[in-house]
Amino acid sequence: MRKTACPPLPLMLMLFLLLFSTKVAASDITDTRGRTIHFDAPPTRVVSIVPSATEIICTLEAADALTGVTFHSTLPVEKNGKTVVGGFLSPDIATILGLDPDLVFVSKIQEETARALRAHGIKTLFIDTLSFEQSLDNIRMIGAIFNRNTQAEETIATIRGQLETVRQKVAKIPMDKRKRVFRLMGRESVMTPAKGAFLNDLVRLAGGIPMAPDAGGMVADVTLDQWQAFNPQVIFGCGGDKKAADHFFKRPGWNSVDAVKNRKIYYFPCELTCRAACHTGYFVQWLASFIYSDQFFTPDNQVSRDALLATEPVGIDLGIIKKSQRVKVSIADFTHKTLVIDFNRPQTVLSTLEGLKHNISTIANHYLPPPSWSMPHTDGMAGTKNRILSAVERDPASTSLLMTGADMDQVTVTEKSFKKMRAIAVITAGVCSNAQRMSRAVGGYYEPGTINIMVMTNMQLSGRAMARAMITVTEAKTAALSDLDIRSSYQSLKFQATGTGTDNIIMVQGEGCPIDNTGGHSKMGELIAKAVFLQNGLKSDRSIFQRLKERGITVNSLVHDTGCQCSPAAMDQMATGLEALLMDPEYAGLVETALAVSDADNKGLIHDLSLFSALGRTAAQTIAGKPVPAAQGFDTTKPLPKPLEITFNWLMTGLKIQTHKE
Repeated sequence: MRKTACPPLPLMLMLFLLLFSTKVAASDITDTRGRTIHFDAPPTRVVSIVPSATEIICTLEAADALTGVTFHSTLPVEKNGKTVVGGFLSPDIATILGLDPDLVFVSKIQEETARALRAHGIKTLFIDTLSFEQSLDNIRMIGAIFNRNTQAEETIATIRGQLETVRQKVAKIPMDKRKRVFRLMGRESVMTPAKGAFLNDLVRLAGGIPMAPDAGGMVADVTLDQWQAFNPQVIFGCGGDKKAADHFFKRPGWNSVDAVKNRKIYYFPCELTCRAACHTGYFVQWLASFIYSDQFFTPDNQVSRDALLATEPVGIDLGIIKKSQRVKVSIADFTHKTLVIDFNRPQTVLSTLEGLKHNISTIANHYLPPPSWSMPHTDGMAGTKNRILSAVERDPASTSLLMTGADMDQVTVTEKSFKKMRAIAVITAGVCSNAQRMSRAVGGYYEPGTINIMVMTNMQLSGRAMARAMITVTEAKTAALSDLDIRSSYQSLKFQATGTGTDNIIMVQGEGCPIDNTGGHSKMGELIAKAVFLQNGLKSDRSIFQRLKERGITVNSLVHDTGCQCSPAAMDQMATGLEALLMDPEYAGLVETALAVSDADNKGLIHDLSLFSALGRTAAQTIAGKPVPAAQGFDTTKPLPKPLEITFNWLMTGLKIQTHKE
C-alpha cells in the first residue's frame, strides 16, 4: 500500500492560515459610553447615524458593510447609493428596522433613538468625540470592529503626519506673532466652544489661540465686552454661521475687532468644522494656512524642500501620447497632485488659460489642495506655475498647465469613437463651491479653475476646428450641469449653474487626418461633446435633502431660520415631523416637483400657480387628517421661490394641525 507523507509543519501552518485567515476571533469592544459590546465577527449590515463614524467606516474601506446613513453624511463619496434613514438628530426608526441591521452606530444625543432600537433587539454602539485624542481612539475602535486594524493605524499615522507638518511650520512663527482665533457659533447670540470642547483642540493644533471661555457645557455665549477684550484676529465657522456673522458684525462694537476690520473671516464645510474623524489633519492644515497665509508659503517657513514624491500611470491610449501619469509632489510642505501628459512630439494647443501655444511637449492639470489656496496670493500666478512645474520636473516653456481645486484622484478619462475617429476627454470637476450662472453672476476675484477639461483626438485639428471645439465643449459641460440640476453657488434658489467662474479647457491639435469642423453638426463635434461629462460625485437620483441643501435649504432653516444642521436645540416636533415627511417618497416627490416648477416660474414660464397650490392643500389635509381651509404663512419660508413657499407652507400647516390634534 502506498503511504502518503504528512506535509512538513511549516506547510501545515500555512494551510491553516489560508483556511482560517478570513475568520475573526470573537472580541469585546468598549464604546465611548463605557458599554462593552461583544462581536463574534465583523458586522455586515451596519447603519451609521453618526456622520463621523460613517466617514471612518468609509476611510477604512469597510463601506460595503454600510446599509444606511443619514443625509448629513455628505463627505465620503462611498455613501452614494446607501439608504438614507433620515437626519442625524431624528433618524427614522422604521427605516432603520427595515434594513435589519446587525449594528447601529449612535451618539449620546441620540439616546432616545438608541433606546428604541435596543427595544427591538438591535445592537447599538455609542461613538462620541470629546477631544482630538478620542477621535483617534474612535478610528482604532472602528478598525477593531471591522478587522481593519492596519488601515486604522495607517489613517492615524497620516493624521499625525499632517499635524506634525503644521506644528513644525507654526514653530517657526514667534509666540508674539501667534493669532487669536475665534470659532463662531450661535444664531440668536454670538457663541463659541467652551473650555472643554474638542473644537478648541483643532484651533490649538492649527497654531491659533482659542477663546475657550470657562463655562458649563460645550458652548458658551459671548458678551460684547468679552468679544472686544479677546479681539479675535481670525474668525472661522461653517457655512451655516455666515448669517449670524452678517447680522452681528455690522453692529457697533462687534465690528471693531481686528478680524472684522481686516476681513479675516473664513467659512469651511460643516463636515470639517464640526467633526473630528479621518480628515482632522487635512482640516487643521487648511485652517492653519488661512490663519498664517502670509507666513506659510515663504521660503523661511518651509520645513522640507519641494520634491517629487511618487508617480503612477494613468491609462490614456492615443498615438501622440508618450506617457501619462499622476504625479504626487510636496510643495510648501503640502501634498499636491498633478496629471501629467507627455507627447511623443511637440504639439500646438489652444488653452483658455494661456491662449494659443506652440511646441508644447506636456499638458498638465494640477490639483491645488485647500491648504495651498493662499499660495497664488503669496507667489503670484506665474510664481505658482513655475513652482509647480519645477516640482513635477517639467519645463515651463514647453508645458501648458491648468490648476484646479478638484482632487486628481477623481480624474475621469472618457473616449468616444465612430469608425476611425476617436475623441478623448480628460476631466476634473468640482462644482460645489463656486458654480455660477453666466449673465447672472458678478465677477469679483480669481481662483484656480474648478472644471478643467483636456481634449485630444486621433485627428489633426485646424485652428478653426480647435476654436470651434471650445464652444462644443462648453455647451456639453453646461448641458451636463443642467441635466444634474447643479445650482449656482451664489444664487442657488433661483438659478441652475452653467459652469464655475474658473473653468478652463485645453484643446490639443493632434496628428492624423485633417479635421476642419468640430461644431454640433459634425461627427467629431458629436464625439467631443459626448466625451465631456462631470465627475464630482453628484448623481441625478440624489436625495431630496441633498437637493434642498444645494439650494441653501435645510429642515432647520425652514422651521427655525438656522442653516446649521448640527444643533440639537433646533430640533423640535415640527422639525422632526418635517424631516419624516421628506423621508416619504410621496411628499419628497411633491417637493421635487416644486423645485422644477420654481425654476420654470423664475423664468416667467408659468402664469398661474393655483392648481399647484391645490396639490399642496391635498397633501396638508392628508397630513392633518381633516380639511385644511388655508395655509399658514411662515416667516422662514418667505425668502423661498413662490412654488417652494407654497409647498412648505402647506406641509408645515398640515404638521401643525396634526401636532395640536395629538
